[in-house]
Amino acid sequence: MKVALISSSYHPYYRGGGEYSVKKLAEGLATQGHIVTVITAFHNDEQETVEGVAVYRIKHPNIYWSYTSDQQPAYLRLIWHLLEGYNIRVKKPLQHLINQIKPDIVHIRNVEDFSPYACKVAYNLGIPVVVTLNSYTWLCPRATMFRNGQNCSRQCLDCKLITYSKKIASQYVNAVVGVSRFMVNRHTQYSYFPKASQHVIYTSMESSFTKLAFITNNYKTFGFIGRIHPSKGVLEIIKAFINANREKRHRLLIAGTGSDDYIKRCQELAQYSSEIVFLGKVDIDDFYPKVDIVVINSQWHEPFPRVLVEAYAYGRPVIATDTGGIPEMVSKETGYIVSHKQKKQLERTLMHFMEMVDKKLLSMQENVKAFFTQNMHNEFQSYSKLYESLSLQKGKQLK
Repeated sequence: MKVALISSSYHPYYRGGGEYSVKKLAEGLATQGHIVTVITAFHNDEQETVEGVAVYRIKHPNIYWSYTSDQQPAYLRLIWHLLEGYNIRVKKPLQHLINQIKPDIVHIRNVEDFSPYACKVAYNLGIPVVVTLNSYTWLCPRATMFRNGQNCSRQCLDCKLITYSKKIASQYVNAVVGVSRFMVNRHTQYSYFPKASQHVIYTSMESSFTKLAFITNNYKTFGFIGRIHPSKGVLEIIKAFINANREKRHRLLIAGTGSDDYIKRCQELAQYSSEIVFLGKVDIDDFYPKVDIVVINSQWHEPFPRVLVEAYAYGRPVIATDTGGIPEMVSKETGYIVSHKQKKQLERTLMHFMEMVDKKLLSMQENVKAFFTQNMHNEFQSYSKLYESLSLQKGKQLK
């Protein structure tokens, strides 16, 4: 089956785990026998093959490429979002490529730059459309539903106005896939995707199970990896670890990059604790084998953090917050859920793991490995089944 996968950016242009997941999805679908073509935005038109996947980079149809949004002034970002809602300029280049590729399915993974209008382009050409929800960009211009350090309990009025055209475009989608059930529910509660079938397909990756680090160390090592940002609660992790690690027996590794100001605040807090080490940007193969427990302290309703998939793939139990889609995949057998509002819970849970007997921690690792093997190894097969069911609708209009 021919699949056209649309993403706002593609390797080697990464902003986070979402773009990395797109690459893995493209390559995984190819292993399932699909002919995969990636359509992505860029500064200009280019065509290349990336690790066996055909990639068409087309000049972005907006006032700038969203990959460079951090470099743009506020007034230009507002104009960008207003155009993004229903950007008819995407019609000509995207229609040309779809007619050239002749896909059986158009799968929109990251809709930025191409605008939800891309759904209507494919719809008018009689191609079934799949949309994966891995951010809140359909509901919120910031794509986070997180404002002034707080989760938005509902869609803000300005967000509702700016994204209204996206809601209209969602009627041209045949199937909507959430990276968590939380994401599907959050969108459908605002009447998005009214004609689409609903699905949940969790992100997956190959297993890389390794021994827990404490087996060769005489202490337990906790680890955080990701963007070092207030929304990830890194400062709170450091505070809780210092308070829990009073005997200074255990270690905390912090990997990732972020804003210089916030990293400086974190380092200043940690400077009197030699048990806390900042690693900077590291490869996951160099990080997970060095830790025993992974801490995911997301303060915002994260759709489904890739770090949770990675932690399980390496056989690591987790301490994670009760936000977004995270609780769907964490149980008392594989880790602990703590309240993102009650900070002392994180401290107590860290202490619980510090005092946990070795046999119990090893048992939790076995639970993690079993859970991963059963639930996080079939992403590509699940999409293949969805494509096959939708291919029967090719040329049919949604009702």
